[in-house]
Amino acid sequence: MARALLATLVLAPSLLAACGESAVAPPPQPPPPVAPATTAPAPVAAPAPVASGAPAAAYKDPNESDAPIRLAPLFGTGGSPPTFPAATTSDIGCLGHATVVGDNVKDYPAVVSACGAPTGLAEYTKAVSGMLHSTLDKQDSYVVALAGGYCYRVIATGDQSIFDLGLSIAPVAGGKTTEDGARGSVAIIDNDQPLCVDTSGD
Repeated sequence: MARALLATLVLAPSLLAACGESAVAPPPQPPPPVAPATTAPAPVAAPAPVASGAPAAAYKDPNESDAPIRLAPLFGTGGSPPTFPAATTSDIGCLGHATVVGDNVKDYPAVVSACGAPTGLAEYTKAVSGMLHSTLDKQDSYVVALAGGYCYRVIATGDQSIFDLGLSIAPVAGGKTTEDGARGSVAIIDNDQPLCVDTSGD
């Protein structure tokens, strides 16, 4: 099995409370409600029921899509063979080398710097940003072609208002769904060992 690719996703701050339950502290208080919009908000990739009186007009995600967003692989699709950095640290516990402060702009590069190149991984997709909302937009979906014969790590970070960020990989063709098992504003699949793929597919 070749060693190894890095698929990177990033989720930016929610505007109000985020998904999940607090394992440490309650989320920040939401801003004062604004007047409701005269038209319904645009549909999102995974619509969720809108609570009565929810400030829909205040929630706008410029990176939202009605369908899963396709990510472009940087290599592995018939081009030149990738070059991987030499591993200088173990996969196990790599997240412990990152200083996480609850600020997505700082946390994402910190996590990638700890669990990316030092463990022998090369960037496989460019990072993407989005927003989540506890009722209006509970999840974002992405599709990426994974080349068989490689191992991958998927990283997502959020701001401190996301107190239980979840990350899962569900093969389009079916099969077992892989999820991160941690709470908090950082989610990784997987920080103990990369997820290895034998057969190419989305």
